[in-house]
This record gives sequence, structure tokens and C-alpha cells, in this order.
Amino acid sequence: MNRLVASVFFPVTKFDDRSMERRFARHYRTTGLRWSRLAASIGFFLAIGFWGLVQLRVVDADWLHGRQLVRLVCAFLLLICFGVLCLRPRFAIKSYGVSIGVPCAIVCLSIALLIFLPPDIETQQSTRLAIAMTVACWLVYGFTRLPVWLAIMICGSSSSILVVGAHIYENEYLLAIIFYLLVVNVTGWVMLVNGERREREVFYLKSKLVAMAKYLRRVADENLEANKNKSDILTLISHDLRQPLLSAGLYLNSLLLRKSVASDFESLELVRKIKACTALIEDSVQRISEVAFIQKYKEILELSSVDLTPILARVSELFLGQAAGRSIDLRVRDSISCTSLSLTSSAEIWDVVANLVSNSIKYCDPNKKSWILVRLVKIENHFRLSIIDNGMGISEGFHGKIFEEYFQVENSRKGGDVGYGLGLSIVRDTVRRLPGHSLEMKSVLGRGTRFDLWIPVYEDGESNFRRGSLLPADL
Repeated sequence: MNRLVASVFFPVTKFDDRSMERRFARHYRTTGLRWSRLAASIGFFLAIGFWGLVQLRVVDADWLHGRQLVRLVCAFLLLICFGVLCLRPRFAIKSYGVSIGVPCAIVCLSIALLIFLPPDIETQQSTRLAIAMTVACWLVYGFTRLPVWLAIMICGSSSSILVVGAHIYENEYLLAIIFYLLVVNVTGWVMLVNGERREREVFYLKSKLVAMAKYLRRVADENLEANKNKSDILTLISHDLRQPLLSAGLYLNSLLLRKSVASDFESLELVRKIKACTALIEDSVQRISEVAFIQKYKEILELSSVDLTPILARVSELFLGQAAGRSIDLRVRDSISCTSLSLTSSAEIWDVVANLVSNSIKYCDPNKKSWILVRLVKIENHFRLSIIDNGMGISEGFHGKIFEEYFQVENSRKGGDVGYGLGLSIVRDTVRRLPGHSLEMKSVLGRGTRFDLWIPVYEDGESNFRRGSLLPADL
């Protein structure tokens, strides 16, 4: 019970952190400034309205004498206060007690002192002043957000003066006036105390949320940087290991074709085991490469002049042995008679080509003589790099799905090669990151698949590709 009474009536405790207390005081005054403007405007219209009403209803009323002069002064004081709050908000916030407290004190004391001035009408009516004081206290407690002690001092002292005046003039409603003014002051006190307490709680929670948001943003930035570093490391590992592993596979295939090894059962078995281990490592490196590129696929890549002929030579060098190991006839054709300078990114275009050629090898049809054709031709201001095979092909129902992340078509048909289903998704995203590039696919189940990669020609340091025709396809 005592705790409840203390929480309702006694002022709230300030924040221990002085910086937070200063920030709350400024916030509390800033929000109170808007309500104080409303209170000043209401008080002005009430004062000027009652002044005008007396002028109209009372015969021979002197508008610059007695109570009428006090009402007029209060109205203009509130108008000046409203102007200061609107035009000089920084000054009002800095000197909050003076800018708002002084006008409130003058108006409330003026209402109380009206009881000692000659009445505007024949009989003295203290109850009217009690009503005016109730409204004034309601505006002070409910709108101004003055410090609790200052609001109590203004309203309490003014109410006490009015009660003393009512007692001097022996008002028959003295007890009612005392009761009403006591209720409005106690209610206003409770309202002001609990309003500030609620504002403090909201401000504290908001400050915590802001601090937490900053912390989470910092952690997110750190995680983003860590992911970027991780991706760079994974990309570096996969890039540095892939070519030596493919070369090792090529050399192992060469060993398998030698008669001296083929006739020696122990050497043949050893080479086959080494080849199996190399294949496992190669598959792991491929998965590392796929995971690394997931983090990077949203970045737009910078283009430069790249000769495509070495890329075709690299395809022959690294994939001929792998294809021969599966009895696949891999042919690489360059139909460009002159230079094959393109405007692209060397590393990314190689990853796309290597991924497509690797998929063609994986999805070869073991029941027929398999072949893969990699061909480069120039058509107007683009190169078309085609990877064509007569493998298993892809059902038409899967054409729109094979570029989705983690989508795989019957892993068992790949002879046990199980990946993450990210290869073609990365190919799609890489092509989208290369301005002016596009990728087209045609495939028939049981007959084979064709991928056409369109790459802009490099001419005089800039690309002349037609933006309206060969933009990255909506795969």
C-alpha cells in the first residue's frame, strides 16, 4: 500500500546517468512545448472571450478598469507566451521554467486576485472564479509539463488565495470551492507525476532499443565483413587448388594410358586410387567455390578487355583428360580469325565456362557415344560461346527450375556425383553481374543440352553491345 501511494504521489527518481537525464529533460521539454502552445492558445481565447462577453452583457462596462483590465492583460500575456513558444523554441526549451512557468504563475495569481477587485455585476460570485481556477490548473497540470514542484507551487498558492478571498467575502459555497480546488490540485499532481514517470519509462526503453539497434548494426557489419573475408579466402583456396587438381587428373589419365602401367596390376590399382582421391578433393574444392560465390553474387562486376582464346585453350588443357576418362569426345573450336578481345571479367567468365563444361561431363549419357563441343563465334558486336553436348538432356518441365538454388535433377543419374545444387544458380547470378552478358539454354530430354553465353566485343576501350537485345535473360 505504501509503495502504491509512493508511486502515485511522489515525484519519480531521476536517471543515475547524467547524460541520459539531460537528454530526457530536453526530450520532455520538447514534447511539452507543443502542448504548452495549445494551453497558451486555449487560455488566450478563454480570457479574451470572457472579456468580450462582459463587454457585451454588462451595461456601461469599462474595458480598461478593474477585472476587465486584468482579463485583457492575461489574454495578451498568453498571446506573447504563445508567440515566444512558436518563434523561439530553443530559447523556450533552454529557459523552460521562465518561458512557461512565469506566464502560468501570473495568470493563475491574477485569477485568484480577481476576487479582491470590485465585481463586474451587482453580486459577488466566487464560484465563477473557482471554475476559472479549475480550468487554469487543468491546463497547467495536464499540458505544460512543468516540474512537479513548480506546478504545485503555482496552482496550490493561487487556489489558496482564492479560498482565502471566498472566506473573507463569506461565500456560501466555501466548502464546495475548497473541495473542488483540492480535487483538481490532487488529481493534477497525480496526473503530472505519473505522466513524467511514463515518459521516463518510454524514453528509457527507447534509448535501450536505439543502443541495441546500434549494437546489432555494428555486429551485422562485423559479420558482413567476416563473411566477405571468408568468401575471399574460400575463393582464393578454390581458385588456387582447382587448376593443379585438374592438371593432376590429366596426368593420371596419361599414366593410365601407358602400357607399362596398364600391364602392371599393382601400379594400375595405385594410380586408380590416387585418381579417386583426386576426384574427391576436386569435388570438395568445387563445393567450396560454390559456397564462396553465394556471398558475392549481388555485386556488379567491373569489366575489362579479355582475350577469349586462352580461355578456350584452358578448357582443352584441363578438361580433355577428364572427358577422356569418361570416354567423351571433347572438342574445342575457335572460329574467330582475328583477335577475340571481349569486354568481360576473366575470372568470372572462366568460372561460368568451367561450370558448364563440368556439368556436361557429369551429365553424359553412358549408353551412347558422348561428345561435347565448345565453340566460339563472333556475331556482330558479341561473341557467342556455346557449350553443346549430346548428354541426358533436361526435361522441359525443369527448364525454369535448374537455375534455382539447391535444385538438383536426379543425382543418381550423375554416377554418384552429389553437389549442393548451386552450380547453375551461381552461373545465372554471375552472368547477371556482368553488364551486357546473357545466357541462353536449349535442352531436350534424351538428346542433349546447349548453352549459349553472349559476351560483348571490346572495341576502342568500350563496349558496343546493344542494351535492348542481349541483356541478361530472366532465367
